[in-house]
Amino acid sequence: MKYVHVVFFAVTLTAVPAFAVDWSNPDSVVQAAIEADPSLAARSAQLRAAVERVVPAGSLPNPMLMGGIQNRRVDLAHDFMTMRMVGVSQTVVLKSRRDARRRAAELEVESLQKGLEVRRAEVERDVRTAYVDAAAAQDQVAATEEIARVLQSVSDSSRIRYEAGAVPQADMIRAMLEQ
Repeated sequence: MKYVHVVFFAVTLTAVPAFAVDWSNPDSVVQAAIEADPSLAARSAQLRAAVERVVPAGSLPNPMLMGGIQNRRVDLAHDFMTMRMVGVSQTVVLKSRRDARRRAAELEVESLQKGLEVRRAEVERDVRTAYVDAAAAQDQVAATEEIARVLQSVSDSSRIRYEAGAVPQADMIRAMLEQ
């Protein structure tokens, strides 16, 4: 699970320039991850589209203009069956239905806003977890390097004491094996 967070953390920040992120500050790293996350960008676009659909959802449909010729005969000499028409029509939707459509569009906007907030919180949680995991791994590497240096000095001191004749060879071999 730790490696998933670290991979997510690394992949998320590949689009962000290195100079824009203060890697020692977790808030800066979180902000950069939020700005670079493609799922947040997609949800923001969906939210903007939903906001644009609210007003048309509660309005009347556009009126229609019609025009045309009907029953035109092939023979143009006798034009008595041809009907010419021009018309305008407007569909009237009840106010209660328009209000229901508008409320449904508003609820969709609210749902998308909550989804965006949830996703932003998930990204923040994942990045902070990955940041902590990376810091812990870095601390483990530093501790391991320090232990290796201490064991090297113990081994060197055992070798020097053996060469001076102060300890038996077994102590020097034990120190080398521990190293």
